[in-house]
Amino acid sequence: MPRTTRALPALIGLPLVGAAAVSYALGSRKIRSQAAAHREYWLDRPTAAASFHVVFLGDSAAQGVGVSDPRLGYVGIVTEHLSRSLGRPVAATNLSVSGATTADLIEDQLPLLDSLDRSPDLVVCVIGANDVVKHAYEPTAFAERIETICAALPAGSVLGDIPCYGRRPWEARVERLNPLIHDAAARHRLVLARVHEATSELWPLRILRHVAEDLFHPNERGYRVWAGAITRAVDATAAVARSAAA
Repeated sequence: MPRTTRALPALIGLPLVGAAAVSYALGSRKIRSQAAAHREYWLDRPTAAASFHVVFLGDSAAQGVGVSDPRLGYVGIVTEHLSRSLGRPVAATNLSVSGATTADLIEDQLPLLDSLDRSPDLVVCVIGANDVVKHAYEPTAFAERIETICAALPAGSVLGDIPCYGRRPWEARVERLNPLIHDAAARHRLVLARVHEATSELWPLRILRHVAEDLFHPNERGYRVWAGAITRAVDATAAVARSAAA
């Protein structure tokens, strides 16, 4: 009898662990499936001539992966905030690509930025999270790529740093790369969006309420945290100040 009693929690725990694993797998599949749909949504946005034009560069976070409606990601939130604060329409061109690293952004997104039919009033770039988890992580090469990106962005653009990962080895990498982003932003007169500072406040107790089913991408609540950091930087740009005064 004592042996059976001791074994009972383990027997109960096995189905719970299995159910959690199945739930996580299904949730991850659902989140991955959003990438194509969100990409299609952002590619189909019109750019009205009289609107304030903001261009976003980045990865799946800029796509809004993690929420079913891409407008609930930080791009949608920041765009809506700008429209309200400026009192005029804001057109968002979202050139981001899910899974993009700094190398991908240089190869794929910067040429698109240069070829836009209409020049942006403001550029917002948040990149680097995928560099942290890629096998090719190398700070020296990352610094060179960030320098290339910053040199290509118009002065006064917003550059976001890497969010908090909250656990090692990833957070140790973030702590190594973010100062490189900060230094490059200062040299090129870019406005820094402190995404890491905002998201670090979620760890360790609040993070599970701010991530999607894949336990990686932000959910709606998490994107509001990201958007808060980015919006503060956007509001501090000269482009927004000029438009508000016009």
